[in-house]
Amino acid sequence: MRKLPFLFSVLLWLGAGCGAMYVDPGENPARLQVRAEGCLDAREVLDFVELQVLGPDLFQRASYYGTIQGPRWSIRAYIPAADGPLPQLRPTGGGLYDGRSGFSFAGQREFLLPQGEYPVEIWLEAYIYYCTDLLRGNCGLVTVNLWRETIAENSFAPGQIVSAFISGNGCAINRNVPPAPLK
Repeated sequence: MRKLPFLFSVLLWLGAGCGAMYVDPGENPARLQVRAEGCLDAREVLDFVELQVLGPDLFQRASYYGTIQGPRWSIRAYIPAADGPLPQLRPTGGGLYDGRSGFSFAGQREFLLPQGEYPVEIWLEAYIYYCTDLLRGNCGLVTVNLWRETIAENSFAPGQIVSAFISGNGCAINRNVPPAPLK
């Protein structure tokens, strides 16, 4: 019974470090509205996962005994740092990964910007979720492609709305289809 409080405190300590660390936007932050679109070729994605991530044996095991899901997409925004971790901007909805699935993507996301003068880096990430053994829980996420776009240093004022666009080159996207709503 003595170990129970110790175990509980260790779990709290581990849980505190697992969440995404966001920049505090302060009161009345500016807003960055990002539109994004991209696409991937299905054969290229499967070849990448088989040859560069899992290897032929584990890929075959994942195909038969596990699962390969995706690609899934995520839009993130950061304040570039000279050294150390990248401070991430807080999205107005959703978590770190949007989880929208498919080989093509069109969507938008909004981020809160603190007041000040700084550049912003936008990431559009396509990733795969895989499990090589569902019973043992050998699962993971792997980035298939990552596109980056930098907004030059700008002065962000309270309540200001800034728009940006990032495109993942590759396939033609049907621009007549409206993007998914903000989450």
